[in-house]
Amino acid sequence: MPCIERNGMAAIKAITAARLAMPVDGTHAVSLDSCIETIYRTGLDLRAKYLETPMRGSAIYARKVKEYNAIVA
Repeated sequence: MPCIERNGMAAIKAITAARLAMPVDGTHAVSLDSCIETIYRTGLDLRAKYLETPMRGSAIYARKVKEYNAIVA
């Protein structure tokens, strides 16, 4: 699954969690914007080796499988 799809699903989950956390009257202790900013800043702090990019994460394994299949075929 491409990163953009995982990010989209994560955003939907975050918004759903925020909506579930809000009392019926719509008030809340932490705004959704504050939560999103915190998640964004946390992402910026992650080391590159933990990010899902074409050069990191599961892409490394997928590339190895593709190379193996090319050798075997």
